[in-house]
Amino acid sequence: MRTRAGVAAAALVIVAAAGVPAPAAVNVIVSGVPGPTTGYVPPLVIVAQGAPVTFVNPDAVAPGGHDVVATSGSRPKSSAHWCSRPQFADAPCPLFWSEIIGPGESTPVLGFEDAVSGQTYGFRCTLHAGMVGQVLVA
Repeated sequence: MRTRAGVAAAALVIVAAAGVPAPAAVNVIVSGVPGPTTGYVPPLVIVAQGAPVTFVNPDAVAPGGHDVVATSGSRPKSSAHWCSRPQFADAPCPLFWSEIIGPGESTPVLGFEDAVSGQTYGFRCTLHAGMVGQVLVA
C-alpha cells in the first residue's frame, strides 16, 4: 500500500537525515535527492526491532522510482508474498522488501519483523545499481 507523502512530512525526514538531532530509531528509509547518484539519506539508518519501517521517496529526478530490497539476510521462498515475484525466481528471497514508488510517495518496507536486534543489513534499489544503504536494527 503506497501513499502520497506530504511535503511537510518529507521535509521533516530530510531535515532529520541531514544531521538535525532525531530519535535513535527513526524507522524511515529515505532516498537521496537525486537518488541514483547519492543513494539513501543517511546511508545507515537505525530502526527499532519489531516496529514498522516506511520508505519515503522525495526524489523528483530519477526515472522509474525507487525501492528498498535487502541484500543481506534472506528467507524461505514460501514465507512471504514478495518471494514469488519474478525478480527473485533464481535468487534468494530477500529478508525485507518494498514496492517501487514514485516521487512524493511512501510505502511500508515489509519483512522487518524477522530482523534481528543488533544486526546490520544491506539494502539496495533494484532500479539503480549505485543506490545502496544499510540498516541497523536496535
